[in-house]
This record gives sequence, structure tokens and C-alpha cells, in this order.
Amino acid sequence: MDTVQAGTRITWVGAAANVALVAIKIGGGLAGGSAAVVADGFHSLSDLLSDLVVLVGLRLGARGPDESHPFGHRRLETMASAWVGLILVATAVVLMVDAARSLIHGETSHPTGLALVVTVLSLVVKEGLFQWTLRVGRAIRSPSVVANAWHHRSDAYSSVGVLVGVGAAMLFPAWAWLDGVAAFAVGGLVLHAGWEIVRDASREMTDRAPDAEVVREIAARIDATDRVVGHHALKVRAMGGQLLIQVHVVVDGALTVGEGHDIAEGVEVDLLSMPDVLDVIVHVDPDGDDRSDEVEGG
Repeated sequence: MDTVQAGTRITWVGAAANVALVAIKIGGGLAGGSAAVVADGFHSLSDLLSDLVVLVGLRLGARGPDESHPFGHRRLETMASAWVGLILVATAVVLMVDAARSLIHGETSHPTGLALVVTVLSLVVKEGLFQWTLRVGRAIRSPSVVANAWHHRSDAYSSVGVLVGVGAAMLFPAWAWLDGVAAFAVGGLVLHAGWEIVRDASREMTDRAPDAEVVREIAARIDATDRVVGHHALKVRAMGGQLLIQVHVVVDGALTVGEGHDIAEGVEVDLLSMPDVLDVIVHVDPDGDDRSDEVEGG
């Protein structure tokens, strides 16, 4: 199964689970007398929107290069992950505002065991979806699928908060206000997860270099290539979770054009063997040329 099929399949599984959870949470919350569980059901509706965004992003991002997009369409998947992050941020704000309002106005509820069962079911399903989706997303190196996994985790966090509130209200009615405190804390966790996803997508969209450790590994591989004297003008950027590399390598100026080409090809093949590298462009400079006076390696 290719990466798009794997990502699409796990996203459809999540969408089906979200449809079921929306119905179960809202219905169970109403029948079980828990406004928190009902609110958590509407939180799951945001997961459905996230699933739709990821499905569109996967399909569009899988398109190959064309005349208008010579480098392919993988940035569209990055945009999809950014939208998922923004959905998370918006969901977190709603959760935190609603929790603050309930605390300020001293609102309480008196849930039954049904609300507790529904919340536990949601927590188990959502944590399972998080683990499964995250594993698939990392395996296929899909930023939007990984972002969607964290959206599942945010729903699990929300269910934990609801579980604390419902349990406290059932066991200690005087402590029912803990529902609002837990919901506010959950909102903060969701906000943090959403912000990190938006931040990472923004860095990729603005061609920010990857971590210094990754760049050092790339530089070391270049310098270790046979007959490479050194390198300069190394540039690395990400697109759709994968790396694009440009570099000038310095070789002995007495070599023939064909020999210089073979060295450049060796650098390219080695870098492309790295798991996250999508494309490599290598330019050859002769040793002693003005452009190779300041060499980063060698």
C-alpha cells in the first residue's frame, strides 16, 4: 500500500469513529444529564472537519510536478496540517472560554453513570486512534496525518477533563466546580498542541532550515564522499515533511568534466539514501576557484 492510501485509510477510520462518537456523546450526555459530555460531543465535530482537511491535503499533495508546480504539490499537505493546527487552536479557545464562563457563573451539573461510561468509551477510542494515526503518519512522513493524530489526542485530553468533572460531580457533588477547572486545563493542552503544529507548518512554508543536527549530518555525508575536497553554499529546506538540498561541492580542478560529474552524482546518490530527502541539486566548483575559497567542509 502506498503512502497516500495508508494515510487516507487511517483518516477514514478516524472519520467513521468521530461520526459514531459525536452521536454517542451528544445522545449519552443528554440522557446522562452531563453538559460537559454534550460539549465534548461538539468537540468531536471539529475532528470531523480535521479529517476532511487531511483527506483533501493528502489527495492534492500526492500530485506530481506539472507546468505550474514544477516541484510538485507537497506544500498543499503542509497547508492542510496548518489548517488542522488552526482548528485545534480554535477548539482550545472555545473550551477554555466555556470553562471560564462556567467557573465564573458557578454552573454545575448532576451527571449519571451513563455519562461516565460514554466518557470512558471516548477516551479509550480516541487514545487508540491517536497511537494508530501517529504511527502511520510517521511511517509515511505525512505532516497532516501526524497533525490529525494530535487532534485525536486533544479529544482524548478533553475526555480526561470531562471524566474528572463527571466523576467529581457524581462522588462529591460539592466539588462539581472541578469540571470547569479540568476543562480549562485541557483547553490549555489542546492550545499548546495546536500552536506547535501551526508553528512547524509555518516554518516549512517560509523555507526555514531544519534542525542544526540534520544539517550537520548532511554536511558530513557530503565531505565523506570520495574525492570531495569540501563544500559551500549548502541549503536545506523542507516540503511536505521531506527535505530539498542544494550544495556546491569542491573538487580537484585538474579533473575532467566527466569525473566532476561522477563525484556530484555520488554525493546525490548518498544524500538521496537518507530517509527524509526528496531531491538533491549538486553544483561542482574546481578547487582554487574564487567561489570555492571559503569552504564549509574538507
